[in-house]
Amino acid sequence: MTPSSPAHPQSKRTKRYKKSKKQPTAKAEQPSFIRKAKRDANVVVEHYADQITTSRRGLDMMREMLLENHNAILSCADLLNRSQPPMAGKIEVRWWKSDGGDMTRPVVVQWGSNGRTKYISYKGLRRKCNSRGKFELNLEQTKNLLTALEELLTAREYVLKKLKSLAQAMTKTERHYAALLDFNERGWFDETYKQIAENNRNDDPLATHGPPNKSE
Repeated sequence: MTPSSPAHPQSKRTKRYKKSKKQPTAKAEQPSFIRKAKRDANVVVEHYADQITTSRRGLDMMREMLLENHNAILSCADLLNRSQPPMAGKIEVRWWKSDGGDMTRPVVVQWGSNGRTKYISYKGLRRKCNSRGKFELNLEQTKNLLTALEELLTAREYVLKKLKSLAQAMTKTERHYAALLDFNERGWFDETYKQIAENNRNDDPLATHGPPNKSE
């Protein structure tokens, strides 16, 4: 009786091959650029978080500056009223209502020969000062007050423009954030992952993995 032939032993090379062969899974490892982007996102958030903290301090400073600026303009207005005679050529500060609002803003006016006042730009106020007749009495003080008033109004305009830009940026941010919340609440991203995985089930495993783990 011829003994049966022993089973051919499986080679070590074949075993090593089978052991090292990776089977595709439903959720394959994410591409390296995705993993790197997640790490970079934390760095970006921390960077801008510091800037936001600085911006909050700047916002508090601008609010205090506007209050101090307003009080200083009031002082200039009072002193200009005292340093000049009540006649044509006198420069004053008035508060006019903004168009379509209840807020007032300081403007510079000058008395005319007909007893009426006209609006003048606050740029170059010192050169617009009347220096004749009774205006000579406090001429130096009046010129210094007009120089200070120009600086105060320039600073006020600058800060208000910055605050307006910030308010517009916050409005846009709120709108974009609402859209982002809508995406997440509807589960749009997770649903899209599932649809792509279903469409590409027999294709590249990297294209068929499910939604990523949010904690990664």
